[in-house]
Amino acid sequence: MIKYFYLISLFLVLNIPSAVSVDRSNFKTCDQSSFCRRQRKYKPDTTPYEVVLNSMKKIGNGHLQFVLLNTVKPQVKFQLDLYTLEQNSLRVKINEVNPIRKRYEVENVLVTEPKLVDATIKKTDNNQIEGRWSATAKFILNAKPFRLDLFTNDIFVISVNSKNMFNFEHYRQKPGTNGEAGEDKNEDNEDGMWEETFKTHHDSKPY
Repeated sequence: MIKYFYLISLFLVLNIPSAVSVDRSNFKTCDQSSFCRRQRKYKPDTTPYEVVLNSMKKIGNGHLQFVLLNTVKPQVKFQLDLYTLEQNSLRVKINEVNPIRKRYEVENVLVTEPKLVDATIKKTDNNQIEGRWSATAKFILNAKPFRLDLFTNDIFVISVNSKNMFNFEHYRQKPGTNGEAGEDKNEDNEDGMWEETFKTHHDSKPY
């Protein structure tokens, strides 16, 4: 037993220097990533995102769909999908309506898809709807500003956009592509927005 103890101790001593001597310059920091810098700077007093409640569509049992708008860029529309699931679960998906290219989604994340459960929807006022899909599960969707709260036994569990930090960077045409200009001149000219270099790696960001 003592022999094994000394062998393990020797192994740890020999390997600690290699762990301590990691070259951190090989790892990108937030300041070296334009995407990370933009998100860190995003601190609005109130969220520009609003849900169009009268756009609600019931796609099927347990699936509701809404139009979500960014009031700063009203020309860009988003699709908010809510899926009420068994075991008091709620799935939320947000994507662009008619994006210029299909956004990548990871396949086979779950072994089997959870069962959808039909929800009873009630409009509490002109700015809010409530959905229940079990004796204990409830969500409240606030339209202006966009916020989604989830409750179990009327006890608050979790919220989407409670701090107004939700931000969705929609697909845009790269400036100069096919002779076209970018949608937002200031945004498109931001350092690192469309091309970045880190050490020997150059990211041309074609889109």
